[in-house]
Amino acid sequence: RAAAEATAAEVTTETEASTKRWEPKKSFIPGVFSKKPKKEEANPTPPPAPVATTPAGAAATTSMLMADMDPNASVDDKIMALKHKEAASLRQLRDLRNELLALRNEAEKDRQAEAEAVHAEEDAKFATAMQKKMEAKNSNNGKGFTFCVVRFHAPNDVRDAMREARFINRELDLGKLVTFTFRAEGQKEEKFLYNVSDPNDLDLIDISSPGAGGKSGKRKTLLDEYQKWRSGYSVLTDWQDWQAGLKVFMQRHRERYNALLTLLEVEYPTTSAIAIFRLIDDPYEYTQPVKQGDVVIIWSPGRDAGDMSLETRTTTTPVVVGNIMAWLEKNNALVSWRYRTDAADTDQGEGGNLDYDHVYRKLFQKTRVF
Repeated sequence: RAAAEATAAEVTTETEASTKRWEPKKSFIPGVFSKKPKKEEANPTPPPAPVATTPAGAAATTSMLMADMDPNASVDDKIMALKHKEAASLRQLRDLRNELLALRNEAEKDRQAEAEAVHAEEDAKFATAMQKKMEAKNSNNGKGFTFCVVRFHAPNDVRDAMREARFINRELDLGKLVTFTFRAEGQKEEKFLYNVSDPNDLDLIDISSPGAGGKSGKRKTLLDEYQKWRSGYSVLTDWQDWQAGLKVFMQRHRERYNALLTLLEVEYPTTSAIAIFRLIDDPYEYTQPVKQGDVVIIWSPGRDAGDMSLETRTTTTPVVVGNIMAWLEKNNALVSWRYRTDAADTDQGEGGNLDYDHVYRKLFQKTRVF
């Protein structure tokens, strides 16, 4: 029995070995025991790089993703990548524009500084040339003053001489009072300070003609005021009507004249000044052109009392008065018709230096008709 069991075991072992030896391999029977294996790619796709967190890293990462994007990526992924790239480009463009703007601002500041330096140099050269010219002129005519400087209100206000003269002429055209005072602060620091006073500020009488502007609207000059009044007449106007209307018109200018003298007395009760204001004449007929004239008053209220300070006496000396008059004439601040007089009061009537009829006849060279 033992021998029989041993023989059976050997037969079984041989049978299993034979069966295992002839068992077919599944990989050699495609479509039956296994699926067809995939063909390996020649260049496998590397794994994506980690996403950076900084803006510069984000831009670089986005560029890498766009360059190495999988052709089979979805449309949404492509859109998101393009949006990231667009945002990065906009940030870069914004930074470049800010840098460009800063450079342009620096260039503009440099240009303005250079322009101001050039203007300052030109002004200095002009002032030096004018001073040398005035010094040469004064050395020839014996005057002791070397340079005439005219400033509005404050001695530190610096404006070109022509601008000052145009401003003075404009204020005179408007019928205002311009007064000059002299300041001497050394041999070469002599200045004239001027002030402007408006007779309309008195509010005592209506010295503005209808349509002259007054305190509302644009202020009209004396000539504009005359032309507006004249537009109500024509060549066919009767002589008596013209003279009657002209008398009413000139009466308002007489009142303005008195208001100007009142301002002079109020503002300079004890100190000397050089006062200037403008008048117009009364044309005899409609076709006759109107004339303008400037009245120059050497104002010395303390002259008769003998109570005059050194500064007051200096302001009214012929040398100082001649200096400011030469400056006004040179810069065309005055008109051709002028009358210059000295005065210590503003009394009206026969014999007064500032009587309206007397000043008017002297200014426009008109005789009295009895």
